[in-house]
Amino acid sequence: MMLKAIKKAIDQLYPKRSSRRKLWKQLIRQESAIGRTLFGPIPEGHRRDFYVLNKRTIIWNEAWRDGSNKEHKLRTRYEIYPGKIVKAQDGQPPQFVSKEEANQLLLAMRWYHYLVGKKIYGKFA
Repeated sequence: MMLKAIKKAIDQLYPKRSSRRKLWKQLIRQESAIGRTLFGPIPEGHRRDFYVLNKRTIIWNEAWRDGSNKEHKLRTRYEIYPGKIVKAQDGQPPQFVSKEEANQLLLAMRWYHYLVGKKIYGKFA
């Protein structure tokens, strides 16, 4: 899996814990820059993040300002288990995703892994 390879490379290149943590955060930011483009153009005034936190957790963050310049934020966390995906959003109880949403997430994840592998880690060249 790509996460194991990344962690192994980080450990070899940066044996000190603080350096590994710093690099890990940098890689997440780079992956998020790719992930935020998966769902089309980002509307004016919006910020978006989409990345894989670990082998079973996907994070989607979005922030925007409304007409009164008030900032709104929405954080969605997907937890992947065998045969089901649980979605938790700010202030709402966790719920199972629909089959349609699960299929859309699967397609996004495949594209995400391909682009991240190619653009950041040099795979699929």
